Amino acid sequence: SKAFAYRLMHKNSIPTPKFFVAEKLTTAIEFSKSTNLPIAIKPDNHSFQEGTVFCQTQNEVMKTCEKLFNTGNKKIILQDYVEGKNVMVWTISDGYQAKIIDTTLRYQNNIAYSKPNIITEELSKEVQENIIKPTIDALVDDGREYIGILEFDIITDRNDTPFLMGYNSFFDDISVDFFVQNKNYNWQEIFNSTIIGNVF
Repeated sequence: SKAFAYRLMHKNSIPTPKFFVAEKLTTAIEFSKSTNLPIAIKPDNHSFQEGTVFCQTQNEVMKTCEKLFNTGNKKIILQDYVEGKNVMVWTISDGYQAKIIDTTLRYQNNIAYSKPNIITEELSKEVQENIIKPTIDALVDDGREYIGILEFDIITDRNDTPFLMGYNSFFDDISVDFFVQNKNYNWQEIFNSTIIGNVF
């Protein structure tokens, strides 16, 4: 649930663009009129058929929201658009800590680059302190300790400020080759380590 994720981010001061969770078409349209365009609109649940749509006009907002509600979505997310680079930070968590295992840069949802040059040590440290650690701590406080792969979908703006856009609990198709084929990891050993709590 993206609604759950964004509310967790907001509650724990994890940097993410302004968002609104709409359960009705009328409230979605009202919010869109109160914010700047373009705006990002996405379904609450992860779907391979329905992704994020970037709307430039109120007419596009209306059509996108109508379509999402008409195809059975109970909630949709409207979010301020941030122009920048799409960085995916891949971690593995034992429930109480999360270790970065790789970073990839996505280009137009078609190409991914492993360990791009734009991921500086300073940016990695900022993501670890302001995004990853607060997320893991919040889940622990909520009694939802997370074990396994957790990807942080981040946009870095022109000032290299990172904004968290969402989470994924699996390797996506565009990046999976980096981990399954090109990394000399013993995945069985890694996942066993997360379960018994000694992944670090």
